[in-house]
Amino acid sequence: MPKSQLEMYIENQDRLLKEHEGQIIAVQNGEFLGEYPDKLTAYREMKVRGLEDGQFMIVKCIPGNSAYTAHFANWYVFKGMTANA
Repeated sequence: MPKSQLEMYIENQDRLLKEHEGQIIAVQNGEFLGEYPDKLTAYREMKVRGLEDGQFMIVKCIPGNSAYTAHFANWYVFKGMTANA
């Protein structure tokens, strides 16, 4: 199975951090495509280059996994329930 853009970014993250830490970057197959002021500008540039969604990744180049990991918390409230139920 081919590797995803995320897997290739993670494999090359240390190398990319050395030159682009803190910047919004676009990568394809783990290779640097460019540095941009924001994600929308990066996305538009990838489209101008003729790349389709899924062929590239736009990420803020920072250490760790927080740039590409989302955490969700679900809170449920059950109406009418009491602690003694």
